[in-house]
Amino acid sequence: MAVDQLTFVLWETREALEDLTFSLEQTLLFAGAGRARHLARATASLQTALARLEAAEQRRVEILAELAPAVGLEPGAPLRAVAERLDPEERAPLLELRSTLLEQLGTVDRLADQLRQLLAQQLAATSDALALLGASPLLGTPQSAHRPRPRPEAVLVDTRA
Repeated sequence: MAVDQLTFVLWETREALEDLTFSLEQTLLFAGAGRARHLARATASLQTALARLEAAEQRRVEILAELAPAVGLEPGAPLRAVAERLDPEERAPLLELRSTLLEQLGTVDRLADQLRQLLAQQLAATSDALALLGASPLLGTPQSAHRPRPRPEAVLVDTRA
């Protein structure tokens, strides 16, 4: 019974990692395309996927804590050690799911690293642009913000009747 529950939770984890991968790719696309207005929605999607992943992880830990002593291991034993103690029919699907999860985690790690690099590049470019305008990104205000600005000579749209 606990093995079936563990298999189900591992499938849930796999689906949550798929959602997380999708959300990371989506966020990378929006950030790379300069679509800042969509980043809040993409971030919310990331948070939802992470919440699903955390919930599945908690259930996995609980089920393994119950299953490990039944196969002669300590409650904190890792999935692979528990799977190795099971019958071959029960072991194979668990080890296959474990392998799939490790691959997915590698993909998530790679995408998260790409996103961090992209955001760091965009932050550096923004800081450089603000420095050229006389603004300090650390202070948050342009240095000339407190001086009155002259009215521009050219007007894009003439509002006079």
